[in-house]
Amino acid sequence: MLDYQNNNQMKKTIYFLSLITLLSCSGSDDDVDIVKNPTTFEEAAIGQWVSQLTESIRMGLEVTSNDSSVYTSVGDDCFTQSFSNEGTTTIIRNTTSVLEGLTSNLPVSSVFSGEDLVLLRDAGVEYIDARSTYNLVGSIINFTLEYFAGEERVLIVSGTFTKQTFNKC
Repeated sequence: MLDYQNNNQMKKTIYFLSLITLLSCSGSDDDVDIVKNPTTFEEAAIGQWVSQLTESIRMGLEVTSNDSSVYTSVGDDCFTQSFSNEGTTTIIRNTTSVLEGLTSNLPVSSVFSGEDLVLLRDAGVEYIDARSTYNLVGSIINFTLEYFAGEERVLIVSGTFTKQTFNKC
């Protein structure tokens, strides 16, 4: 497994987190009411969520009943929206407590940089896959993101979102 303590790698990883966030759907911004009888993860996880990935890097998640947006904050007080649409995502499971998916055919350069990118490319890796799991437990969302080159796991990122509001830039 590769070590991703490098700050540039952290930024790439946060960018990639936004890429594979499986909560992205189309919908209107005015649909923020709590769903009384949720049937999907999105409906059950409505609100703003924050995860502290490192001392200075945070990730924000804003979820409505049919839409979500991912934000990042690197040492700032406000969060900037993150965008990307590379790869192909397949939803494996979407219940009120679990959202699980697989994103395939991601360019390795969209996730890795520096020495890690060189090592993977030297090994002939140009595309990777990512498995994402989000578990809603009460007022937290635990997440695990696993990145694979073929059958070999090359990176794992996990953390916890807590429900809290954040300021957007």
